[in-house]
Amino acid sequence: MVRKCGCLPLAISLLGGVLSKKTCVSEWELVNENIVRGEDNCGKENQIDGVLNSSYEDLPYCLKPCFLYLGRLKEDETIYAPDLYRMWIAQGLSSDENVKRNDVTLTDIAELYLAELVSRCIVQVELEDVIPKQKFKICKLHDVVRELCLSMGKKENFGVQVLDYQGGKLSTLLQEAVSHNETRHLAVHFKIELQLECAELTATCAEDSRKHLRSLDILSDIEKKTTEFPPAKYN
Repeated sequence: MVRKCGCLPLAISLLGGVLSKKTCVSEWELVNENIVRGEDNCGKENQIDGVLNSSYEDLPYCLKPCFLYLGRLKEDETIYAPDLYRMWIAQGLSSDENVKRNDVTLTDIAELYLAELVSRCIVQVELEDVIPKQKFKICKLHDVVRELCLSMGKKENFGVQVLDYQGGKLSTLLQEAVSHNETRHLAVHFKIELQLECAELTATCAEDSRKHLRSLDILSDIEKKTTEFPPAKYN
């Protein structure tokens, strides 16, 4: 199995994350079979994909959408862990349906979800020292894992779309993005300073297109700049 990782440290770490959850030889053999099957599907030239795909397929069902939601991150982009918890909770991805303790919050569950992804080497984190225990501070995806996230998100029809605004009419950009029924999570990054009139902030679309959009993130990539919108009325 290690040879199938192609000497890529990340792939070896992901494989180790999968195997660490197994308790007997037969389960290890099943992992090996899954890697071989993934290798056959991806081709010999992409044999590492078999290991990467296995790391996703081995995730518990509750963690898969949490991982796919990270597809909203751009390459090398980081996100504060508390912000990620709030996003997961807002999207209904952090659930207490299987938790019997009354003192466990949705934030606690989201933190446990992230800890499980970290233990599987799928998400990279920075820690902050908080007495009496360490907390996750910032998390990100390795470029290879991010590509896995995007490809699996497309395969699962999860509907993450990331756009760069580099000028032009913002309403047109938004309208084209939400017109696709498969878009459920939209992130717009501003590469230039935004200067718009109030009327340009209106994006119209068919009613059935509005129903499938679950989240909209407006982010500024301009250093030391804040993207400000003029006041407008929304229906």
